[in-house]
Amino acid sequence: MKDAIRFLREREVVHYQRFGENLRLLTDRLDEKNFYAFNPEFDRACWKKTKAQ
Repeated sequence: MKDAIRFLREREVVHYQRFGENLRLLTDRLDEKNFYAFNPEFDRACWKKTKAQ
C-alpha cells in the first residue's frame, strides 16, 4: 500500500511541475507574438467597461 501511495504522490508532483513548465512556455510565446497574456493596460480598459455597464 505504501508503494502505491508513494507512486501516486510522485506522479502528482511530476504532473504539477510539467503543468507549470508548460504554462510558463505558453505565456512566453504569447508575449513574443504580442498577444494578450498579462497586459495591465488591457485589464484597466476591461475594468472601465465593466464598471460603466
